Amino acid sequence: MIKVICFDLDGVYFLNGKSNFIKALGELGVSEDEAKRVFLKSDEMNNRYKIGKMTDEEFCRKTYLFTRENPTESVNELRKLLL
Repeated sequence: MIKVICFDLDGVYFLNGKSNFIKALGELGVSEDEAKRVFLKSDEMNNRYKIGKMTDEEFCRKTYLFTRENPTESVNELRKLLL
């Protein structure tokens, strides 16, 4: 029984999704250049995170996206921006 169907909305439905997300990261203290490096160009994003070989927490820690003492709090903030 199929319970969920997931579509990739990356640029299909939400035309400014990436740019809005990157701008919203500024509220968390992440510069636009750093956000672009991490989300659009990093090896961690392209070769591990996107395919499920890295957790949210590992991704944030490895890319130094967040440098706060409590990475879980930062990951939760990141998730809120994505919703």
